[in-house]
Amino acid sequence: MKENVPDGKLGIYPTVGEQPYTGAWSVGVAKASKNPEAAYWLVRYLASFECHMAVMKEGGQLSTRMDVIQDPMWQTAENRYPYGILCDYLSEIWPKQAKYVNDYWYFNTKAGGKVYEMQMNVFHKPIGGGVSVEDGVAEAVQRTLELTSKFDKSVPIREEK
Repeated sequence: MKENVPDGKLGIYPTVGEQPYTGAWSVGVAKASKNPEAAYWLVRYLASFECHMAVMKEGGQLSTRMDVIQDPMWQTAENRYPYGILCDYLSEIWPKQAKYVNDYWYFNTKAGGKVYEMQMNVFHKPIGGGVSVEDGVAEAVQRTLELTSKFDKSVPIREEK
């Protein structure tokens, strides 16, 4: 990519308050699994250092493991751009995020996964030109309120204008 855009350069800047949400897919063993032992071992492998290194080196996807992003190999001349600077950013920002986890709605509601899936579908509508941005946001707010109210009565939620 860098060769195709000679003047392009990746820049990393902290979000306001240095409290970004850094998402990650979760994996687990489904209760209805027909082979829970095999599923367990697959999940163990997917969470391993070796798998995360391979995904980052071969697939270009950033890891969610601190031991992987803090590996010295990302600071070599070959890997510094862009991986090293991205790893530096994650190493700095994740510890700052941790102290806010108990206050983040997403991490503390049983409806979080359902809302996340819904938002991916709803926010594709404006991108594809199907609805206006305003209508997409209105739908996301309305459905977030509905899903949270339905699946998690313990977390109060309301729309603020």
